[in-house]
Amino acid sequence: MGVYDRYVEQLSWGAFDQWARMALLGLVFSALPVAIRRGEAIRLHLLESRLGSLGRRRLHAMFDVCVILVCTVYLSTALPMIQVGTSQGVMGTPLDYGVVYTAAMICFAAITLFRTEALLQNCVSPSEE
Repeated sequence: MGVYDRYVEQLSWGAFDQWARMALLGLVFSALPVAIRRGEAIRLHLLESRLGSLGRRRLHAMFDVCVILVCTVYLSTALPMIQVGTSQGVMGTPLDYGVVYTAAMICFAAITLFRTEALLQNCVSPSEE
């Protein structure tokens, strides 16, 4: 609707556009932890097909460590971002960007938790494939 209104109808920004953007962000950030929890993450099938069981476990562990590190970097800067975001209102809505950053922080924390759990399970009891 935002593209249609802006470029076809040539209207200015509206609240619906902001709500749509926030809903899309919410879907993306809430879907990531769910997908990662179910094991539906980035896979390197071409590389995995060449590795044995031990190589696949090590590749998955390396992937988990990378995801945990990326999420940790985000989480380490999340509180200052939330504080700055609380002073920036989302145009046309009663919300501020602190809400958006808080939602992202919660989802990144869930991803970190799920990947840490998977990494520990892989190290403690490696499954045979």
